Amino acid sequence: MRKYKILLIVISVLLVAGMLYAKGDKEEKRGKKAKEEAVSLEGVHLKICSIDYPNTRAEIEIKHEFEEETGITVEYIYFPWEGAHEKIKMEMATQGTSYDLFQYDSFLAIPLRMMDGFAPMDSYIEDPNLPDIDPESFVDNTWIHWGLYKDEVISVPTLHSVRLWGYRKDLFDDPAEKANFKKEYGYELAPPETWDQVADIAKFFTRDTDGDGKDDFWGICDGFTIGPAWDMFADTYLTFNPIKDGKYWVDNDYNVIFDNDKAVKALQFWVDMADAGALAEGWLKRDWGSIRDVFDEGKTAMAGCWHDEFQYSETNPIVMGKVGYIKVPKYDVHHSQVSCQQYSINKYASEEHKKAAYLYLSFIKDPANDLRMAMSQHKKMPDRMVNMTNPEVGEYQPYTAGAIQGFQTGIPIPLFPEFEELYTELSIAVQSAMVHEKTAEQAIHDAAEAFTKVMEKAGYYK
Repeated sequence: MRKYKILLIVISVLLVAGMLYAKGDKEEKRGKKAKEEAVSLEGVHLKICSIDYPNTRAEIEIKHEFEEETGITVEYIYFPWEGAHEKIKMEMATQGTSYDLFQYDSFLAIPLRMMDGFAPMDSYIEDPNLPDIDPESFVDNTWIHWGLYKDEVISVPTLHSVRLWGYRKDLFDDPAEKANFKKEYGYELAPPETWDQVADIAKFFTRDTDGDGKDDFWGICDGFTIGPAWDMFADTYLTFNPIKDGKYWVDNDYNVIFDNDKAVKALQFWVDMADAGALAEGWLKRDWGSIRDVFDEGKTAMAGCWHDEFQYSETNPIVMGKVGYIKVPKYDVHHSQVSCQQYSINKYASEEHKKAAYLYLSFIKDPANDLRMAMSQHKKMPDRMVNMTNPEVGEYQPYTAGAIQGFQTGIPIPLFPEFEELYTELSIAVQSAMVHEKTAEQAIHDAAEAFTKVMEKAGYYK
C-alpha cells in the first residue's frame, strides 16, 4: 500500500511538472512569435492621450526598451484631467485617429464606453502570435468593473485606487499625546476605527502651536470642491449598511434612494468638523490636485483620499516614513470606494496601430515590468495582484496593505452614465450645508430631487 501511495505521489508530481513545462514552453513560443509580429510593425508611431501621473512617468522611463526592441515609437501627449476626457469624447464623436491609446478615469468611464469608440481586445488576447495580457491577474475588485463591455475586454488598468486614510504615526505614538488624549476622552489614542473616533481625534489635534491665537495645526486635511466633496461624503455614507437592493444611490429600478436619515447623518459629520475648526484652512477650495497639501506640510494629523495620492506623501521629506495607513473608518461596516484609470485602444485607428498599441500595453503590463515600475522612484501602483501582494512592494509602498483591505470590501463608484451629474449635485449639497446655506437634511433632499429630474430626463422612468 505504501509503495502504491508513493507511486501515486511520483505520478502526480510528474504530471504537474509536465503541465508547468508545457505552459512555460507555450508561453515561450508565444513570446517569440510576438517579437516576430512586432518587427513587422516597425515604423509605427503610437500617440497616447494621457494624463500626468506617477504611472505614466514610470512608463515613459522604460518605453525606450520597447521602442528599441520593436521599432515602434511611443509618444505620450499630456492633458489636464478634464482636458483629456474632452479630447477622448471629441475623438470618438468624430471617429478621429489622432490618438491610438486613451487614458481615462473610471469617473467618466461608463459614458465614454457607451460612445462605442474603444476597440475590443479579445482577438489580440486570443491570437497565438501576440502576448496574452491576462486580464484575470489584475488587482482584484478593480479593473473588472470597467474593463468588460458587451462581454468583451475594452480596457486594461493603469491606476487603480481605493479610498484610504493616512495618519501621523509619530504623533499617535507620542507618549505625551497619548496621555493627554486619554485624559480628555477616556480611551486610548489609536488609529480610528469609527467616525466618532475620527471626530474626537480631529478635535484633539486641532491647536495653536505658536501662541498667536490662531490654529495652525489641524485634525484633518481634505478638500470640498466639486468631486472631492463627493468623496468625503461617500466615505461616511457608504459605511452605513446598504439602503435598498444592496445599494446606496439608486435602487434596481433607478429610483433615487439617498434622501434618507443616514445620508443626512453622513453629511452632518462634515458640517460638524467644519464648525469645530478641525479641517485644515482652505478646505472649501481644496481640489483633487491639492487634496493632501497641508498634510504633506506636516500640519495635520490625518487625511482621507484615494490611496494613489499617498504616493506623493511617501516622497515628501517632511512626512515620509511618518505616515500610517488604515481602511476608511465606519458607522456600520468598512466600505471604501474603488476606482480605476484605464487604457483603451482607439477603435478607429488602423489595424496596424491597434495591434502595435496592444503590444505596447502588453509590454507595460508585463508582470516583471509592472514590478520594476512599482519599485521605481515614481512608486507606480502595481496592476498585477502578484505584485500588489509582494512584500518588497508593501515595504516600499506602505499604503498597499491598507489598499488591499479596502479592495476586499470595496464598492465601485456608481456604474451608470449619470454618475457625473450625481457627484456634482451631491458635491453642491455638501458645500451648501458646510457653509450653512442649507441644513444637511435640506441639502440632501434638494440633491435627491435634482438628481431625480436628471434620471427622468434620461428616460429611466418611462
